[in-house]
Amino acid sequence: MPTALLSALLYFVGCKLFGERFPFSAFNLYSNTVHRDRSATPVLLADGVPDKVWRFDRFSGFENCDFLPDTVPTGLSWMAHEIGRWVQDHVGSGDPGPVQIAYGFRLYSVGENGHVSEEIEILHRGTAWRS
Repeated sequence: MPTALLSALLYFVGCKLFGERFPFSAFNLYSNTVHRDRSATPVLLADGVPDKVWRFDRFSGFENCDFLPDTVPTGLSWMAHEIGRWVQDHVGSGDPGPVQIAYGFRLYSVGENGHVSEEIEILHRGTAWRS
């Protein structure tokens, strides 16, 4: 019996025996994305230009920020959580930093004509110091 067929058979038996237990759970994963007409990717702007969060070692003005609101349709939640964790771990006190920082999402949507449009929605603004 080919390996793939045997694996599928064992997985099917595992689903029947164990029910809703990992890794046999019926997760939605990406099945709900088929009905989306828009999506988003996190973006950090430094003085208006996209940049990487780890190029900064101290942030000001980002205390208690939500870096992934429930209203944002994204498959890149891990990236938003990592950016949020980095910023929260590097929040400093004192004078504002020399670099203007804006955090938000690039929102992509498909219009009725089939063209993809893009806009940036800024959620938080603050300042930072480069590493």
